[in-house]
Amino acid sequence: MRVLLVTHGDLGECLLASAARIYGEAVGVDCLSNDPYDASGLSAAITNWLGPEDTDALILVDVGGGSCGAAARLAADGRKRVWILGGVNLPMVLTCLGSSDVMDGKELVSKILDRALNSVSLLEPLG
Repeated sequence: MRVLLVTHGDLGECLLASAARIYGEAVGVDCLSNDPYDASGLSAAITNWLGPEDTDALILVDVGGGSCGAAARLAADGRKRVWILGGVNLPMVLTCLGSSDVMDGKELVSKILDRALNSVSLLEPLG
């Protein structure tokens, strides 16, 4: 499955670079920053990345209620095989790198959501 990180600034590139340092080569994940775009331009860039066919694709955005999330939702309108997840974090990207080539869309989304929700925890001091 193809994966696109849509983020503010260079957050997507930084997440992908960090994930690659942990996981290894980051294959199958593309990044798109909102920096050079207005709202309609960002949506058009995502639409271009999706292509004309409704094929399995996952879009991870940093802020679901922000410009990246809105642009992704507009670009995915009418497509049944595109999933959008907001609040992207490093565990989500790592899960994509390890599973996007072996799972279908629904399975991958479920696994990523589980990983994302369970990656946030209160860590007690060691001493």
